[in-house]
This record gives sequence, C-alpha cells and structure tokens, in this order.
Amino acid sequence: MDPRTRSDTSHLADLSAVNDMEADFLQTLSLVATQTRLTGRVLPGTRYAVFAPDDLTFGAARMFHQIAETALPYQIEVFRREAPALAHLRQPERSISDFLIAAE
Repeated sequence: MDPRTRSDTSHLADLSAVNDMEADFLQTLSLVATQTRLTGRVLPGTRYAVFAPDDLTFGAARMFHQIAETALPYQIEVFRREAPALAHLRQPERSISDFLIAAE
C-alpha cells in the first residue's frame, strides 16, 4: 500500500477494461496473502468496491472476495453496476467517470 494513503480511505477497483484474465484459486490466494502484508495501516471495515461488469471479471472478483473477506480488513463488495459500487463507497456520483472528475 502506498504510504501516503490515509488509513480511512475507501478503495475502488475498476475492472471494466479487463478483457482477459488468468487467475486460478492458488494465484488468487497468493494475491490475498500479498495484500494482507500490505494492509497494516488499513482500518478494519474500510470500504472496498470492485466494479466488475462482465462475467469473467465478476467471477474472478467474487473468488477474490470469498478468500479476502476473512483475511483482509476491508468491507469488500463486488458490483456489476457503477452506481451501487460508488454508493458502497459513500460517493454521491452515479458513474466512475463523474467520480474521477469530482476527485480532481
């Protein structure tokens, strides 16, 4: 995790541009283990939204979620639509592009 990140910062993973993915259970487990080592400053319950609009990314994100929910301090949820993902992060915007514009 970037040391400049505040411990109370919500996280958004936008997988909408992903069109190919090779991640099996062991690779996903390894990813979660790596993230576990990097989350020392993250407050328990920190919100983490994964926007995964298609079947491939949604399935991979759900596998990550199932493994990570007991190992990481995040409140992780996986979404197929942008507005609910942003609502999970308590953001008023309805689209990720509007969210990025507002964040500038």
